[in-house]
Amino acid sequence: MSKGAVFGTEKGQKQGPDWAFPGKFINNLCTVFGRKKWSSDDNKKRMGALRKWMKKEGEILLSLLQAAVSGAGAELSGPAQADVDWYAVMRLAEQQRVAAVSYDGLTISNVVVDEQTRLAWCGMVASTEMAYSNHLQAIGDLATLLSSEGGLNIGVLKGLGCSTLYPTPNHRAPGDIDLFLWRREDKRVRCCQQEGDFLVHKHLDIPIDNTHAHHTVFYLNNIMVENHYNFINIEDLRSSRRVEQRLIELSQGEWRTFRLKKGNGSGAAIFLPPVDFDTLFLSRHMARHFSGSNTILRQLLDWALFVRRFHNEIDWESAVKDWKAFAMLPFVKCINTICLDTILKGETNDLFHGVTSDDKVLCDRILNEIIEPKMALGQTKGRETRPAFRLRRFLSNGWKRKITYEESTPEAFVSIGWSHLKRKDFN
Repeated sequence: MSKGAVFGTEKGQKQGPDWAFPGKFINNLCTVFGRKKWSSDDNKKRMGALRKWMKKEGEILLSLLQAAVSGAGAELSGPAQADVDWYAVMRLAEQQRVAAVSYDGLTISNVVVDEQTRLAWCGMVASTEMAYSNHLQAIGDLATLLSSEGGLNIGVLKGLGCSTLYPTPNHRAPGDIDLFLWRREDKRVRCCQQEGDFLVHKHLDIPIDNTHAHHTVFYLNNIMVENHYNFINIEDLRSSRRVEQRLIELSQGEWRTFRLKKGNGSGAAIFLPPVDFDTLFLSRHMARHFSGSNTILRQLLDWALFVRRFHNEIDWESAVKDWKAFAMLPFVKCINTICLDTILKGETNDLFHGVTSDDKVLCDRILNEIIEPKMALGQTKGRETRPAFRLRRFLSNGWKRKITYEESTPEAFVSIGWSHLKRKDFN
């Protein structure tokens, strides 16, 4: 099967979501450069009243997350919560994928929320719990199939491992399922993505989409599953190939075993990555999201809880060396400082072994961008097309790229554009 094929589907049939990278790239360059320069004032006018409450409600949301993590109620004085739009806080929590966790903080805090908003918030919690249960069932079913039929170990990246660090694991909003497979008898962890795809298609009759950059995609019970053949996308940036090689080295460490309950896949064994692997993988994943579009509070919370749990097991000297080599250290230092100032408020600087930032201006800028991204998807202007918007966003995110990876803006522009042209990934 050639790369880019989708087997198990009829010709012309689409599988999965319509990926939103710029379409008809070259044709839209003139659209961007033919328009007047987009200013911050234009952006403020478009956001309108939304921007008026975002900062305050963002601070309230961070207080709720800190309360949920610490187990102590959020410190909100009477005047501070008197004019809070709790519906706006709830919607922000939903957008940031932390609705259920923030509700945990709400329930142990001395705040008064109108009944309608509280009921809607409860509904989000129930929805998150149901989605989490469905994800566990899907992971268990896959582990049972791939282990019994193919002798494969099923490693799960990000989601499941991060959820185990939460005070209430099923309150972490799940996304897709990221798999990495290898043979049980192999002494080295070596990717067996093709074998896994073959077994899934053969036994479950599920179409496999092979058109993506570093993983295939299939859907199990309406849940997207990404079966990785690379840990990260190595086609977009030159530095990504070096990061991938380092991740392969770190993946040879000891994978942690997580055994599902018997109701989810008959007690199948799932493997979670080595701590030092996750140290680089989670930070790189967050940095790439931040530089490309935006990071959300769920990713910040994942990182904060990961470090709180494993700070004594992380090889900090090696991690700092990697972050320096891949030009991520300024970003990681700021993220660590933000965690200490918000979600992990009350913890000491020793938790991050001194890998923090004194640049409060940059830290505040990053935090504000996470809570209220200046170039969120959908902020097009007039008849501006989606590809034109994405190009405009790419050009405006130059400051983010300077603190997350080593390529210059022109090099990144050419490299990322060429990688999508090769895959014809323009919609």
